[in-house]
Amino acid sequence: MSKASATQSKKIRNLISGLYKADRDQLPTDLIVENFKLSPAYEADPGSYMLDENPYWRKPILAMFDSRVSKITLKKSTQVGATMTTMAMAYAISHLDPGPGMIVMPTRDESQVQRDRLYTNGLASEAL
Repeated sequence: MSKASATQSKKIRNLISGLYKADRDQLPTDLIVENFKLSPAYEADPGSYMLDENPYWRKPILAMFDSRVSKITLKKSTQVGATMTTMAMAYAISHLDPGPGMIVMPTRDESQVQRDRLYTNGLASEAL
């Protein structure tokens, strides 16, 4: 592993282990809005994730963190922020219930693009 890769891996580990220094009683939607940042390297609208601009994602996010919910099915169009919301949920989950996780994409190439996008947005959130 190169020194740059090791440094980036260390930053990501530190970010995830210390991510969202908020009270566990805080709503996941608030954790996401306050702490998840979008990188200018990948996102057209960098900065904070603006849930107010996408209010239709609030209920699915809250449902994902409800222990009584076992399945969420969405009927949606394309280009409405589902991938970014999934990334934001992954960051909230890493704070509220740390452990291994997996996001599946249709192709290997898409998986690698989204992996890089996830890491880049995570590193943009390092000021937490």
